[in-house]
Amino acid sequence: MFASATAQQSSPQGTMMSERSAGRIMLGVAAVLFAVTVLQSLLAPLVYFPGISQGSVLGFFAVLWAPLVNNGLGSLLVALVWTVPIGYLALRHLGARHVAVIAAVSWVVGGLALWMNAPHSSYSGSYIVVAGLLGVLIARRCFGADKDGDTTATWLFLLFAVTLFFRTSASLSGFAAHLIAAGAAVGASWLITGGGIRVRP
Repeated sequence: MFASATAQQSSPQGTMMSERSAGRIMLGVAAVLFAVTVLQSLLAPLVYFPGISQGSVLGFFAVLWAPLVNNGLGSLLVALVWTVPIGYLALRHLGARHVAVIAAVSWVVGGLALWMNAPHSSYSGSYIVVAGLLGVLIARRCFGADKDGDTTATWLFLLFAVTLFFRTSASLSGFAAHLIAAGAAVGASWLITGGGIRVRP
């Protein structure tokens, strides 16, 4: 995965995705997040998705849906500002299967980290998955792959960190969960590439 971009592009299977395909996938993701938010808003309290809460059995199972839930349309719009462009960037550079693995690992590991440390009920939102995607993109840049694309990712990461700071109200549990999700995503990405991390000569 962390080999040169030239090698990836010449691979028979290929990892990069077309702009149109990546755009369609991210529009689908945005539609799902919007539908869940609207459903919860219109049917509350009949339809209620509890958040992740430390030591709670129901809060444990909330890990399964927490990345899909936002606190209203305003919170959803802010989340989409991050999710759509960063997801699009990851799809273009990594491919759908790679992104799916990273997203799944970030989703579960980050959610469990939040469950073990969150002092109160909360939703991880799509931020937990975005943290994983950015972790992999930044790691790729550090090891020499896709320098141009991941320079953009570096700036996005810095802006994401600032936004996350204010969103979590400087919550240490929130920061820890996102960092753990990013680390787990990088580890998973390293494992599924077979060759591991290879520094470009």
